[in-house]
Amino acid sequence: MENLQTQHLHKLFQTASIAEIVILDTNPLSVVDRFAFGAIEKVKKISHGMMFVQPSVDEVENLEFTMGTLLRSLMMDDIQLLALINIEVKLREESKTKEQITYEISEKCYKFLADGTMKLIKNIKNNPELTLRQKNELTIKFANMFPKAFDMTDEINPKLRSGYGPILTTNEYNALGVHDSLVRKDHVFEAFSRYSMYDHLSFWTGQMPGISIETRMNRIKTEIIICLFHMRDLMLLSYNHGETNEKLLPIIEELNTYIQITTPI
Repeated sequence: MENLQTQHLHKLFQTASIAEIVILDTNPLSVVDRFAFGAIEKVKKISHGMMFVQPSVDEVENLEFTMGTLLRSLMMDDIQLLALINIEVKLREESKTKEQITYEISEKCYKFLADGTMKLIKNIKNNPELTLRQKNELTIKFANMFPKAFDMTDEINPKLRSGYGPILTTNEYNALGVHDSLVRKDHVFEAFSRYSMYDHLSFWTGQMPGISIETRMNRIKTEIIICLFHMRDLMLLSYNHGETNEKLLPIIEELNTYIQITTPI
């Protein structure tokens, strides 16, 4: 892969490392900030890992598989982010106030976080290294962080209330608009779907290497560029609709300038 891809990964890691510190300094953290922080932390960790894998891809073609499965996780997060951007675009077109837009985005972020918490609770329940008491204590602790979302009638077996799952249906995704802010949506969904075939063992797992390495690497180059936009838009989300202070703005502007100079999209 070209040196530019290495540069992109370093930029992602550097930007995410700084941004997460700035967001954590915000007090109190809003639900939007919490969503953005979690996604930015993933950008930092995944870009860091890819920085070590990427230089060896030319010598070891199978490492493209590793990069693809790592990128799949960020594509999944970007699908959620695009849904939030779509809310803002539609409400702006309806001349809603900033407060109204922030409220609706916060509600969606809350649902995303609650859904993720339900998955975490299921993992806790299935963890053989935890005692029953530890499982119950952790379950109650995490479910209580989202009281609107969880029915706590049975505290140790909380359930998501109606309206809090599934968090993003196929129909909802297909209804995303055609605004410039959503121009990457088809690339993102295609990449997520392709890497899902990688990630879930099936007949197609073995067939993917039949696609030329040049084609697969060009796709990965595109996905890395998409991650730059993903990172920028996560920071914008926190800055515009969270409680993040002004320190985030120059980080956003610097990354946006970098994108304009280095990417063809």
